[in-house]
Amino acid sequence: MCNDQVQKHGCTRKAIEEIIRICVDKDVLAKYLKERKVEIMDIMTALFDKDEVARRYYLCVQQQGANGMAVNNAHTMLKDGMPVEIVAKYSHLPVSEVSKLKVSSAL
Repeated sequence: MCNDQVQKHGCTRKAIEEIIRICVDKDVLAKYLKERKVEIMDIMTALFDKDEVARRYYLCVQQQGANGMAVNNAHTMLKDGMPVEIVAKYSHLPVSEVSKLKVSSAL
């Protein structure tokens, strides 16, 4: 249920409200949730924020790794004498970046 709401609404206040509403409707900790709704929302928001920060960090690290591999592949292709446009096409780097790599490598 929690994952369904997060998938539907993202890590948002709306998702938290829906999760609490569903639990109350199903009488899962209903009394507790009603009495401490604000506190629970604050805690869940903090958890969502922490998860979102971790997710974004992971994506950033993943992207940097992919970019580093693309740059290394581009260097190898340039070293082998491939044209800048072809290197850009297959490394998925912009032509301008591949051109800079070529100049900086003095190939």
